[in-house]
Amino acid sequence: MTRSRYLGVMAGAASLLLLAAPVWAQSDEEEMETASVEVVGVEYAFVGLPTSLPAGTEVTFSNEGEEIHEIAIARIADDTTESLPELLEMGEEALASGKVERVGEGPLVTGPGTIAEGSLLLEQEGNYVALCFIPQGFNPEALAAAGIDLEQLGPDLDPATMSEEAQAIMNAPPHLAAGMIQEFTVTAAGTEPGPMPEPAEEPAA
Repeated sequence: MTRSRYLGVMAGAASLLLLAAPVWAQSDEEEMETASVEVVGVEYAFVGLPTSLPAGTEVTFSNEGEEIHEIAIARIADDTTESLPELLEMGEEALASGKVERVGEGPLVTGPGTIAEGSLLLEQEGNYVALCFIPQGFNPEALAAAGIDLEQLGPDLDPATMSEEAQAIMNAPPHLAAGMIQEFTVTAAGTEPGPMPEPAEEPAA
């Protein structure tokens, strides 16, 4: 959840900004069945991601929200003893130590009303988590008003060169802090996907 992580994600977003309901599709192959699930991003949740998916499933991502969203997926190593909050606190160290493993080359990132290019393949059984690291309030209108050019964002950008409005957006809490995070499991190939998670409870007034 570091600033460099945000900037790296935004660099990918720039190339993908140019909806559909969640779907589940499966081939008729008898051996290693190929399945796919379309996950939808909204403010601030993943819609259409079951509590479990069979190995071999391809995850695609579309955005029905008003902000830019991503789905990043990581597998939690079988011998990891830390809780998810502890792993998040570790940041890049959790990846470097092998406690979690990133799925795919990078997250699927897309703007409002669009579908992300590519997919993420769930190859191995185990415990997983889906996350969105995009800062809250990261929408095209706010970016334009703050003078943020997506094509100029990258890990080498010095935030000190940006306007105060731009820095405020870049330093906002990530979507995962508002609830755009979901744990799920990957089961043996050919098994049925699990049920959808229970809706999150509304905070007390």
